[in-house]
Amino acid sequence: MTFLSIIIPCYNVERYILSTLNSLSLLNDAEDCEFIFVNDGSTDKTSFYIQEFAKKDNRAILIDQPNQGVSVARNAALNRARGKFILCLDGDDYLHSDTIHIVKNNLKDADALLAPCIVEQNDTKKTRVLNIRDGVYSIEQLYTSCKIFPTAPMIVYRTSIIHENHIHFKPNIKSGEVYDFTVSFFEHAHTIAVTNVGFYYYVMRNNSATHQPNYSADLSVLAIAQHFSS
Repeated sequence: MTFLSIIIPCYNVERYILSTLNSLSLLNDAEDCEFIFVNDGSTDKTSFYIQEFAKKDNRAILIDQPNQGVSVARNAALNRARGKFILCLDGDDYLHSDTIHIVKNNLKDADALLAPCIVEQNDTKKTRVLNIRDGVYSIEQLYTSCKIFPTAPMIVYRTSIIHENHIHFKPNIKSGEVYDFTVSFFEHAHTIAVTNVGFYYYVMRNNSATHQPNYSADLSVLAIAQHFSS
């Protein structure tokens, strides 16, 4: 059985995707993993680089689709995922070579794993500290222990909970769609494991869509607040 499905939506990331691909090729103990790439209508060489990677690595799956946004891309990957667990990776981020070992060693029988990510900006790396002790928590315990609401890329999710409860990323939410997804997941999960060993490198780019003001799109975050409240 496939242990981990790593889903990677990609849109015009030719400048960064090689680092992502290289980190996947260097993963230790990843024979029972799959890498699901969704090329979301890229107009640069993103798809070419993924195709070249897939020729050499049979764990890679490439889905090509017209540009429909990151949520639709992630949903396409979720529909194909066969792994027991799912990790969301962006096409301009990368993973530590011991990611699989860290996940397997800490996840145990929990429904999800929470870990810090390492933020990389201007050639400096800083771990986003959790301030939570290692262990296994109920969802209520996690909510009361967190100062910052946990979400991807800090979480590995159990796939069966996603599929059985038809959890998906909502395309109408343009800012904070991963928060909404995580709230939905936690509605059905029971336990979450916590480790303070980070394995996800989040590359912060000043010119990324996440850091550009888009006020009509950003207002969709109100939908997440309503979901969380309810």
